[in-house]
Amino acid sequence: MEVAKKDNFFVIRLRDGEDLFSSLEKIYRENKMKFGVVVSGLGMLRRVKLGYFLGQGKYKRSKYRSVFEVVSLEGNLSLTDEGEFIAHLHTVLGKKNKKTVGGHLLSAEVHNTLELVLLDLPVKAERRFDPKTKLFGLELE
Repeated sequence: MEVAKKDNFFVIRLRDGEDLFSSLEKIYRENKMKFGVVVSGLGMLRRVKLGYFLGQGKYKRSKYRSVFEVVSLEGNLSLTDEGEFIAHLHTVLGKKNKKTVGGHLLSAEVHNTLELVLLDLPVKAERRFDPKTKLFGLELE
């Protein structure tokens, strides 16, 4: 992983085999981010898990072993009120046949390379469990 930082902007390059979520958590915690925003993500992923929210805390989950081109990747990074890291990411991924899949990105491994731009906003935000939706909703302070 390579990280370049200027003010509250981060440019990151992840290399083949790196785990996207653990890499984001490491950057978030090491830099004591308040509320991270994934502005851009370009590259390739494999061993992807996607989710589609069905309601009441339940997701339809799909696993893919194939390699995908990242068409779109965005989201935010925060902590729960108990300090658990949450990367809330959505993506659209392109297949070799030019068809796409997308949804809530639950896990992924970098294939070849992934280039990210993050922004750390000076906003205090954390995730708190909402019993009505059974989600960790974003709470702004």
